Amino acid sequence: MPHSTKPQWDYQTVSAGMELSEYIRYHNRRLPQLTPVVNAPLQGNRHDVTAAYEVLRDDFLVLADATGGAFTVTLPAANTMPRQIKVIKRMNSGANAIVVDSTSTFDGATSLSLDDQYATVMLISDASNWLILSTRGTVT
Repeated sequence: MPHSTKPQWDYQTVSAGMELSEYIRYHNRRLPQLTPVVNAPLQGNRHDVTAAYEVLRDDFLVLADATGGAFTVTLPAANTMPRQIKVIKRMNSGANAIVVDSTSTFDGATSLSLDDQYATVMLISDASNWLILSTRGTVT
């Protein structure tokens, strides 16, 4: 349904277990500008990385393996990728964590750490910051 005024972003924190589809249904009236983007097939590149990596505009999924040592996955500033969805997943077990960093914040945090095997974070840019849509495992 078209809206006569430009909708505003809702900065309510999403619960850690909320699925993306639940988030969209719950916030659909508050975030109608997201509906066409999120209802479209999620597309983008997949990258398997074993060292520091800078996420590109066309990336969707980054599978990070820190078996050889901890490293950082850096997202661009959120204002350069409005409404872009990015997923970062740690593949390795052991003590080497993956740090997710950006010049923008992640729901107010300056960085995130994927602390255990298969820890995953799904993010979306609101054109100012990266909002956490979903997490799995230990993400601090």
